Amino acid sequence: MVVPCQSGKFGIAFIIRFRWRPKYGAASGKQQKYNGRAQPQYDQCNPLHCQTVPRNLPHKGAVVLHRVIYASEAVGATGVSTLSIAQILGVSDRNNRRDRVSGCLMFHQGHILQALEGERADLDRLMRRIIDDPRHTGLRVLSDMPIPERRLQEPMSLCADPASLLDRIGLPCISRLTANEAETLLDIRKAA
Repeated sequence: MVVPCQSGKFGIAFIIRFRWRPKYGAASGKQQKYNGRAQPQYDQCNPLHCQTVPRNLPHKGAVVLHRVIYASEAVGATGVSTLSIAQILGVSDRNNRRDRVSGCLMFHQGHILQALEGERADLDRLMRRIIDDPRHTGLRVLSDMPIPERRLQEPMSLCADPASLLDRIGLPCISRLTANEAETLLDIRKAA
């Protein structure tokens, strides 16, 4: 904004520069609070987010898909009652169809394992919503990598028998699962 100013015979113009900022939101410069402290962004929580794209993926311009696998602990009746599972699957199915994301969900002994596939921007937006979801805590991203094609075709599916799948890889619980074991579970599930 230019403000003209007259003083004697010389015309002087003062240039006032300012930057408009909204009162709330990320652009305001104010930190959002999450459980009494600054909320971590998904990109900051996940050290695997900055992986390079393997050479065997499609060329530039083609859509690059990503797979995110995470584990967490269920809070309250989440995953225990049939009603809570049905509600989660119903809402997830609708949202995943809208965002072109496919996924698989497993509940076992109070723990949750979920694999999600889709475009990077869609997965980042979904992971931010998942981090804020009060139905689970202790979220650990096991794997976050680009993939050449989808392994999961449904918008949201439920793993029918998690105990037998975990037995096949020799693990008693999801809480000790590693990234390689999670990928093996996906392979076994696809083969079945």
